[in-house]
Amino acid sequence: MRPFRAILSRQPDGKLPTWAFLLGLFVVLYLLGVVLSLPSQHNYWFGDDTFLVRTYSGDELRGAWSGAYDASGASTLAYRPLTILYYHVVSLVFGENISLLRFFGIALLVLHVVLLTYAAHLLGLKRWQMLICGVLILCMRNTWFVLVWPTDTIRSFMVIFGDLTLILFLRALIRRQPRYFAPAILCFVVALFTREEILPYLVIIPAAGLIYAWQRTNPTDRLREQVLSVLRSPLLRLLILGAIPLVLITGMFWVIRQTTVPNAISAATLEGWLFNLMLVLFPRMPFDSLLIVGLSLLCFWISLIVMLVKLPARSRITALFWLFCVIVASSLGVASARANNLLLPIGFFSLFLATMLGNFGQRSRPVTLLVSGILILFIVGSAIANQTAQLAITPTSTAYLDENMELVWGRWSYLPTPDVRREEIARQLGTFGMTPENFRTRYQQIYEAALSEERHYPTMDGTPYVPLTNWLHGW
Repeated sequence: MRPFRAILSRQPDGKLPTWAFLLGLFVVLYLLGVVLSLPSQHNYWFGDDTFLVRTYSGDELRGAWSGAYDASGASTLAYRPLTILYYHVVSLVFGENISLLRFFGIALLVLHVVLLTYAAHLLGLKRWQMLICGVLILCMRNTWFVLVWPTDTIRSFMVIFGDLTLILFLRALIRRQPRYFAPAILCFVVALFTREEILPYLVIIPAAGLIYAWQRTNPTDRLREQVLSVLRSPLLRLLILGAIPLVLITGMFWVIRQTTVPNAISAATLEGWLFNLMLVLFPRMPFDSLLIVGLSLLCFWISLIVMLVKLPARSRITALFWLFCVIVASSLGVASARANNLLLPIGFFSLFLATMLGNFGQRSRPVTLLVSGILILFIVGSAIANQTAQLAITPTSTAYLDENMELVWGRWSYLPTPDVRREEIARQLGTFGMTPENFRTRYQQIYEAALSEERHYPTMDGTPYVPLTNWLHGW
């Protein structure tokens, strides 16, 4: 327990102990998460929620260790044994109370944010920048999946253990104590056997260690001398000592994965990587006009580039490190280019913004006001886009009707959806005149009527509407 207690030790940059600040940060961000999730708090089970988040039999739990985590084959073919155990446990705890499950999911997401920003704090991020970063992560448009979709709370669970691995590695370097590596490796194993999407941390953790070692060099030396100093540093040897077990464990996991789920690897595409990067670096603002969206993002990035050039060298390199982490974390798109797969790169992009805008904003009062204005506009715009995206899965949206009618009566009706959910969804569909015999033709009528009347938002009388964007597209 000593390595974990060290995480909560008092730091010299503030009056509050670190643990008190982190607790306060958690509370503030949790309240923000609850406010952001309001459009979805009364929504019912949707899509993958209906058949993945449930109690499992003993055979299913054991089978997840020797085969694909979703034996039905409806979900992504992958080796994720702890994912099934997680869904089983939360189902036992929360039952059919999806509202409480969403509040729990918000807590997991906020815990990830607090841990990630604390890791960045160990690399020099100030406490007020931690708050900015946390607000940015929660408000980003494509955070809504993890914020309100019970199935995707597993991503928060996974990355929490990735964050703990990163923190403990940095603690090992700070204290020059290899004993921190043991709990760090355990955390990485938990994350890896939950979802393989934690793999970018295999690159990010050693890179963060190198950044920490570089920060210990003499800032007055030339860059070449600083690099040589890092290469000669005992910190580098300590970092290699800790990184080797992570690489070996990853190799072992990959062998198990290929043995148990040989068809799990899908075709790698550079386009998917670029698609994920685009979604993160050019987030959709809440404007209907693509011209206005494009101009706002162009001005935003011009401002960022100017600020980046004007930053002191050390601050610039730290900001570029977080941008490097965005690129690495977006690499998940080579196998799965989906908007709900962006929790990792969104976190690092928010650190990039908080580091750069925070450091640049201290230059003078006019610059502070300018940066504050940019941040406020970006946060408010992102929050509106976040809440607008949530409207895609309300029970009166055509996306909800389309997805759930197939789960109850259509091509996905064979999936193990609990009877209580199946009955409730059938009742909801029935209120719109949909039956097992006519659901597809009736859905088409509902969709065309909503489209012709340009209904794109929830109505007071519960008339179905067509969401402005595809709920999985992300932009």
